[in-house]
Amino acid sequence: LESYWREDGILVYKARDTSPATVEQWQQESLALLDQTDKYSKRLYDLRDLNGLSIMALRTAIRLKAHPNARFVYAAVLTRSTRTASLVQTVLSIQPGGNFQIIMTEEEAINWLNNKVSSANCFRPHD
Repeated sequence: LESYWREDGILVYKARDTSPATVEQWQQESLALLDQTDKYSKRLYDLRDLNGLSIMALRTAIRLKAHPNARFVYAAVLTRSTRTASLVQTVLSIQPGGNFQIIMTEEEAINWLNNKVSSANCFRPHD
């Protein structure tokens, strides 16, 4: 799992697999951020290298969406796989709410996120 902050305040997660180690890293990083803020934030989940998601990743996504501060997260999910998109839709239907969008291009995802939350008003780790 690769994660980094863009200059415009978007936290990018790039997953190449959904192994237990990857999911655990994502869960720990996400919970730490959710626990420390009540400001809006922008996330870009780049899942274009995945052809599916593990059960562990799906369960973790459901738990993270249930966090009280998850309502402050705007998330764009990038995928090329219809299977991955279907699994993400399943998570969204099980744990409704939130501000999630499945998007096919990175440019569209970044535009959507920046239109939802201005860079000046979003959570950044140095806040």
